[in-house]
Amino acid sequence: MFASMLGFGLTIFLVVVFFIASISALVAGAENKEAPKIAKNSVLHIKFENAIQDRPSNNPFENIDFNTLENKTPLSLKNILDNIKKAKSNEDIKGIYIDIASLQANMASIEEIRNELIDFKESGKFIVSYSENFGQSDYYLSSVADEIYLNPA
Repeated sequence: MFASMLGFGLTIFLVVVFFIASISALVAGAENKEAPKIAKNSVLHIKFENAIQDRPSNNPFENIDFNTLENKTPLSLKNILDNIKKAKSNEDIKGIYIDIASLQANMASIEEIRNELIDFKESGKFIVSYSENFGQSDYYLSSVADEIYLNPA
């Protein structure tokens, strides 16, 4: 009887340790703030595949799909605008590639991104846009690009 209790207690202890280690690894991965290294002649790739919010939550577990363990964190409008500004002033970045998988944003956010892209173009750098299919808001954002590509299918 004591052997069974010891085995049960040891199993519970190991499950708790594994659970705490998993949660710690998720939080540590979500808080990685290391600046990326940018090579010469780079292109900033902006992929619109998640929703764009003015200020998403800081809770690292709120947007994790625990069935597939995928991170569905919405894009931050401030982060998008800040990165476009950084790309404008960075001499190693030669242009922006906009990949519109599904643009999920309100018209005011799209207008702000578009205005920032217009400001980016004034630096003499290029913008290229691609999408599988364009909706009205997708095309409005892409209209600032030098070249627009659409899947022929």
